[in-house]
Amino acid sequence: MTKTMEAIYENGLLELSEPIPLQGRARVRVAIELPDASPDLAQVTSPPSAGAESKRQGVLRRRLSKMSPENHALYEKVAALREKIGPLDLDVVEVLRELRNDA
Repeated sequence: MTKTMEAIYENGLLELSEPIPLQGRARVRVAIELPDASPDLAQVTSPPSAGAESKRQGVLRRRLSKMSPENHALYEKVAALREKIGPLDLDVVEVLRELRNDA
């Protein structure tokens, strides 16, 4: 099956514009194509709906349940830091990977 649709990328997740007929945890192949002359998507997207936010929280809970204790502790520290200083303008995971590679 091949299906083309639009999605919005936010906080590490793609929010699809419509539901897709797949079983949970089905493997798919994704090709990303940015619209030509696209404006800054962060400025033109509306806040997620309550349903989308609920789905995002479910995904987050599943990811947290699969994390190692060390990664979960790190996630909690980053979440606490975000609450204190607001959103971070960097990809924490990418920074940690770079630090690991430099070590």
